[in-house]
Amino acid sequence: SQDNAEEEVGQDEESHSSQSQAKSEKKKQFVRDLQVFVDDLVSSGSPQVLADVLASSMKADSSNEFLQAYCMSCFVKHFFGGHGSFGDEKQCAQLLLEAGAHKMMLQAMKKHQKSTAVQEAACQLLVDLANAPEPAANRSILVQAGFCRRIQKALAEHVDVNTIVQPAFAAIRSLSVDSEARVLFRNAGLGNQIVHAMQCLSLEREIQRDGCAILSNLAVDFEKKQVSPVDQDIFECVLQAIRNHSTDPSVVESASFSLKNFTYDDDNLSTLSRIPTVNQILSRVQNDSCCCQEAMVVVERVQIRQAEDRSMEEQALEGLRCHIQLKQGDPKLVLDIVDVMDMHSWSQQILLTCLQELSQLISSVQEYKDLLRADDTALKRIRGHVAAFGSDVEILNAANSVLSLAYDSKEGGRCMNVVTP
Repeated sequence: SQDNAEEEVGQDEESHSSQSQAKSEKKKQFVRDLQVFVDDLVSSGSPQVLADVLASSMKADSSNEFLQAYCMSCFVKHFFGGHGSFGDEKQCAQLLLEAGAHKMMLQAMKKHQKSTAVQEAACQLLVDLANAPEPAANRSILVQAGFCRRIQKALAEHVDVNTIVQPAFAAIRSLSVDSEARVLFRNAGLGNQIVHAMQCLSLEREIQRDGCAILSNLAVDFEKKQVSPVDQDIFECVLQAIRNHSTDPSVVESASFSLKNFTYDDDNLSTLSRIPTVNQILSRVQNDSCCCQEAMVVVERVQIRQAEDRSMEEQALEGLRCHIQLKQGDPKLVLDIVDVMDMHSWSQQILLTCLQELSQLISSVQEYKDLLRADDTALKRIRGHVAAFGSDVEILNAANSVLSLAYDSKEGGRCMNVVTP
């Protein structure tokens, strides 16, 4: 009967649950037994034997996530951190690598990707191995073993878990000094992951500090002494770190150092200088006790570039006015104004002036209106420029005026996806 069938299903579920609990308890008991043995090895001062025992234990029972996390935490506790049981961290790191501990760690991260305990222990051990004395050789081994990809997987799975992201960031900061690692990280889009994690954990000081340093490492090619183009969202992320932690010297210094490195590239300097909030944030740092030399350098560069931009704006606006006077009556004048927007897409003032001039022209001369309305490409370009300054009320009002006139409709702005304030 149906009642009997439901009862059997219930019994099966209870049986399965009991079996799972029994297996879990068995795994935990194995770890407790191993712990007694480990304590004896530590007391006897046998680092090489301990390294071999822990690595072989991880290899022998790779499905036991409790064991994997415990062994890696033992490596951290007894071999590193200034409080290790065996002293010489350089020698300890060498022992672990020779024992194949890093290979077992990589397998554990793969097999137990969703386990917070495993990923946390692995990331912390990775930090210690990458930062052991004379770290270049260790970093190279870790990079070639595949840890760049694996640590990105851990970030993707646990992006909002502070106890994983913090050591993961510390490890990436160390590994990203290696040229091969930087290439792998860049090609895999690590920068976007770093920004996302920094946004998720924006109040965590260590994450903001290390995140800014990582973004700088990814942008700078130390060997070629070149700086790659940096997207605006990265600049905004670093500026937000300064805003949220303006009284923390370590964050301000790391963020300012990153901005200084970014702005060795001229295009990057232009991008930073044209972010609306940059003056407010940097002036706050400039007047704060946390201000550092790097911050002063960035402020000076931004101020110089902004002065150059103002001069360029004035010249462009004067040229626009002269062109409008000379081309009065020429229907192509409206398209010339859209071209001016394209050439100076960075300037909010030039965009606003162009929109205001377009509105006046197409409201007074039908031929201008017909030509603009017939050119879908021009209208799309206008929409694109407006989107870049979508929070400015004056820009939105001027854009809606142009588009409404072009479409002979009060709803014209909405047709072009311009949001009415």
